[in-house]
Amino acid sequence: MKQRFTLLAMVLLALGLQAQNYQPIITKKEPVTDTFYTKYVINDDYRWLENTGSDEVKAWIKKENRQSKNYLKKIKDEDIYEKAVRYNKVKIPTFSSSKKKYKFRLVYDYETTTPVLQFKGPGYETYKTLVDPNELSQTDLITIEDYEVSEHEQYLAYQYSRNGSDKHEMKIVTLPYGTALPDHLTNVMFSNVVWYHDGFFYSTFENKNNFGVTTHQKVFYHKLKTGQFQDTLVFERKGYPENMFSYGKTKDNKFFVLKENFINKEKYNIFYFNLKKDHFRVKPLLINLKTDINILAFTKEKFVGYTAPVSGTGIIVEVDPLHPMHWKALTPSFSEATLYNVKFLDDKIAAIYQTSKQPILAILNYSGVVLSTLKMPLATSAEIDGYDKENNELYFHYSSFIVPPIVNHINLSTFKVKLYGKTEYNFDFKSLIFKQVEYPSNDSTMIPMTLVYKRGIERNGENPTLLEAYGGFGVISAPKFNPFIVNFVERGGVFAFAYIRGGGEKGVKWAEAGSGANKQQSFDDFIAGAQYLINQKFTDPDKLAIYGASNGGLVVAAAAIQRPDLFKVVIPQAAPLDMIRLEKFTVGHMHKHEYGTVTDSLSFTQLLHYSPYHNIKEDVNYPAMLIITSDNDDRVPPFHSYKFAARLQSRAAQENPVLLKVFKQAGHYGASTYKDSRRSYIDLYSFILNTLR
Repeated sequence: MKQRFTLLAMVLLALGLQAQNYQPIITKKEPVTDTFYTKYVINDDYRWLENTGSDEVKAWIKKENRQSKNYLKKIKDEDIYEKAVRYNKVKIPTFSSSKKKYKFRLVYDYETTTPVLQFKGPGYETYKTLVDPNELSQTDLITIEDYEVSEHEQYLAYQYSRNGSDKHEMKIVTLPYGTALPDHLTNVMFSNVVWYHDGFFYSTFENKNNFGVTTHQKVFYHKLKTGQFQDTLVFERKGYPENMFSYGKTKDNKFFVLKENFINKEKYNIFYFNLKKDHFRVKPLLINLKTDINILAFTKEKFVGYTAPVSGTGIIVEVDPLHPMHWKALTPSFSEATLYNVKFLDDKIAAIYQTSKQPILAILNYSGVVLSTLKMPLATSAEIDGYDKENNELYFHYSSFIVPPIVNHINLSTFKVKLYGKTEYNFDFKSLIFKQVEYPSNDSTMIPMTLVYKRGIERNGENPTLLEAYGGFGVISAPKFNPFIVNFVERGGVFAFAYIRGGGEKGVKWAEAGSGANKQQSFDDFIAGAQYLINQKFTDPDKLAIYGASNGGLVVAAAAIQRPDLFKVVIPQAAPLDMIRLEKFTVGHMHKHEYGTVTDSLSFTQLLHYSPYHNIKEDVNYPAMLIITSDNDDRVPPFHSYKFAARLQSRAAQENPVLLKVFKQAGHYGASTYKDSRRSYIDLYSFILNTLR
């Protein structure tokens, strides 16, 4: 009897502490009304939160952050980090086409700063700092986002962001001395860098303010030691502000190839020019394509690239510039294997195909003859790391949610595979079960899912479970090692990742079946995954947490609003949530094919049907939520999360805590410093574990 009273007292104390810890923030309403197609009247009580620069909104964010910080501090579980798995990641080798073979890495010098760029040259015993982004500004958080070395390794161009913005800046330093050139490029956005002679190609977008509409990409050539205003315009498309371009050189450095993507029309154009003869004047190669293609090589007077046609899941093709519409397929299209990673070598092609079970590395010649195939372990993903031309070896690695990277190299003459190195870790991998399953969705389509759990757990519906998904833009969600997942599973949790429609795991048709007019199917697949875990007694609605970022954040938010009875914890991060106003800001107008558009009446009704913000009901106590965003996210503006949190919190029916956490000086990918990143994981898993208890 005494033990019962003690237990009851502890429960009541815990509940009391939680009640004291969370007091909902009631946000004022300033109603705005929009009318669509004469009959749809949409009320928006929190549009004033879109004015992120106002003192009132800043004060509101400060109040929300104070509440979430205090709540998370009281439930903080430091063991998530202190007792998390420890691992020493294997160093993946890097290779250069020149004799100097500089090696580069981004490393944290201090926990509170962003990574510095270091390099190592021939004869160097240790790495030396080449660029320290923390010296570029006293007020902004500067993060190196990308870097590219010039053809003869004389220069390095690096892109960096201010406070996580997608609008990057660029500077150039010499090698090996690190002397900064006067060049300073701004408004560099979604751009790769392609060096040619004494300069490089890059691209910009127009964007008048932080969350304004992003339009009109332009490709330029920048000559070193000149001002950006002197750069040569290589390509633009007037009249189609949403079009996007990608570009690069063929492997032999002979041609520059540019792909134009008509984002909302499912159409592609391919242009090219001879770098030595055509003076940057583009000419068409393939026009009005319905098939996406990437040209990366030129051999035997033919272009070679890879594609993902609607009829299959990716093939390598040869394109004759004299007869460009008659392609020669060098590889077949596989119904159950998606072409994931391709590297064109001197006389061979290396390709990784991802199946629902495992990745496969295939080595082919340029005639399409398969010379060797290698199956990786089940439920892993693989990447090609580099080509050692001197020894004729290809390096690649594989990993999974609970298997840290293992690097191998294959001799391209004998096709013998050897281990290069593997990550050392301190947990018992053999004690964990890694399982691939399929479950039926609402239309009986079988959806792949990966499960990870500790050997010997009981299927009694009592296991804390975390379900994740992405399911958008045809992206293949390849499993990546995450020590926090291992920690969660070692504590008795079940981790599940659902490969729902909308993603690219099973090809273009799989992606299209969960996008546009079919977007709701993506959410239905996810909800069916939750029901499968419950039906199979892995877990119970009171033990089920869901997490997703970006499009994955939309998935979990939509699922929670549509089926709040299935979930206990919901964590959407950097998520689009007000789907009616999505296309009015930043790159939202470029995603009409994925989500739909208010400019079409049928599409509008579909958007309205699934938009999480607009489907919140006044009388429902939704699951506990930790809504995460960043104040400078100019890809999915943070006020999607602001408005969603405000509406959830301001209803009398909401008893479960709804917290809003806003990263300061950060963009779409959240935390930039090591300390903030660690803190973010601790907060996320503390919230999950504490609530599921």
